[in-house]
Amino acid sequence: MFHCITKMLFVNGKSEDRTPVSPEYIESVCKLFAVIGKQLEENNKYKSMVDLYFERLKELKTKKMETRIKFMIDDLFELRARKWKPRRDEKAPATIAQVRQQAAQEELAKSKRSNSYARGQHSRGSGGSSSGANGNRSRHQRGGFNMPTVFSSTTTSMSQDARRRQGSSSSSTSQSGRNQPRNSRINNTGSKLNLQPQRGVRKPRKETTTQRREGDDSKKSTKPMGLEDYKKRCKSTVNEYLHSLDKKEVKVCLAEYAQSDNSPFVVQCLNTVIECSPSKAKKLIADLATLYSFLLKENSLRNGDLEKGFKSVLGMDCLDDIAIDVPQMPKFLGSFFAALIKNGVTDLNTPMKEFHSTSLKSGMAEKILKYTLLDMKVGGTADLIAKHLKMANLNSLLNDKSMKTFLESNEMKDVADLL
Repeated sequence: MFHCITKMLFVNGKSEDRTPVSPEYIESVCKLFAVIGKQLEENNKYKSMVDLYFERLKELKTKKMETRIKFMIDDLFELRARKWKPRRDEKAPATIAQVRQQAAQEELAKSKRSNSYARGQHSRGSGGSSSGANGNRSRHQRGGFNMPTVFSSTTTSMSQDARRRQGSSSSSTSQSGRNQPRNSRINNTGSKLNLQPQRGVRKPRKETTTQRREGDDSKKSTKPMGLEDYKKRCKSTVNEYLHSLDKKEVKVCLAEYAQSDNSPFVVQCLNTVIECSPSKAKKLIADLATLYSFLLKENSLRNGDLEKGFKSVLGMDCLDDIAIDVPQMPKFLGSFFAALIKNGVTDLNTPMKEFHSTSLKSGMAEKILKYTLLDMKVGGTADLIAKHLKMANLNSLLNDKSMKTFLESNEMKDVADLL
């Protein structure tokens, strides 16, 4: 990354180079620092490089370039002066509980509006029953529901001449009218007129929140969630938990997902541990271990989910490649397994038996075992470690070493003496 920034700010890739720089390069560097500048400056190892790049940007600003690019450089310097805090605080994503509360409030408001509308209609419909012809006319003009459809559709536009013609033709059509079905007659154009009083269409009853949820549950049961969708939900659920630390909300979410196999949730937690920053690793691992303990007690997770999830990650043949990109991966995984063991979530043998043969041969499995035991010793006892080692069969992880030799070489001689 530093190589790319240097190439963009110093054309020949050397810090002493002062060749004019393309505006597109300057814009790219500004956008990049707006995203990762805080992380780089918080690390003392990179602070000198950040200072060098900002000196270069300050120098480039004095050159002839677009005003837009100069403003972008100014904004970046202001952002750094504010310790990388944006002018407008971004709102945190709403939790699932907040979304449900908002939906319930909207439903309640709609229900109140519909009830007030129904009361208004009822009072208008019953208010003109004793006002005679004028009352009937006023109800007709308002679209009252007691008027026949034929009058509401034709009477207002019918002239006096048309009424006389209709009266003169009524005698000739009276005989044929007797043969017509009740509540229907044929008008001058030959089409039937509906004389059935229109009684007002009843509105469908609004579903209550409980009924709607039951309907949603039935839909979920008929259409189970797809695996890819479930994995995305797991990622958002883990991220929301780390933000709110609400264990009960995670339990509710897993129940709503209604999956028979929750190993993807375990995989997502392991991936989160692997990808976390060193400064947040300790707290993140402790929070996830606490969550696992709660979910197992509540039967939201099962031992089979743990075993399958561990195998999905530890059983990959590319752990060594991941360790190249994330050097802290063995230590983070070892710390996480130690936290799970100390919380009574699992034993030592469950994760350690899932390694791929590639990880066994390369020594990656042995390295993760070492960090697991060292973290178990922190806040634990040698007796606890010896107890788990006796129950586990870990000789395949040690590449022809004896367990005693392995422990003594990793400053755990007190544990070796108990075996």
